[in-house]
Amino acid sequence: MQQLERQIIITYRWWKDDSTELNEDHLEELDIHANERINELINDNYTSGELNTTIDDIDYRGWWEKVISTL
Repeated sequence: MQQLERQIIITYRWWKDDSTELNEDHLEELDIHANERINELINDNYTSGELNTTIDDIDYRGWWEKVISTL
């Protein structure tokens, strides 16, 4: 029997335009926002895209991508 295994890897990263460190208190909220936005875009058949959010008047930008590899 032939078997096909695939590995799906989703990566994302956040940054601030002023290149300063991310606020530690915002990391959990950034994770939540990224997961929600990525799931929304994957459901629309996207494999990558921008992330944007503002927390406590701090603007964050990011990028995510989905990679599928055959094992």
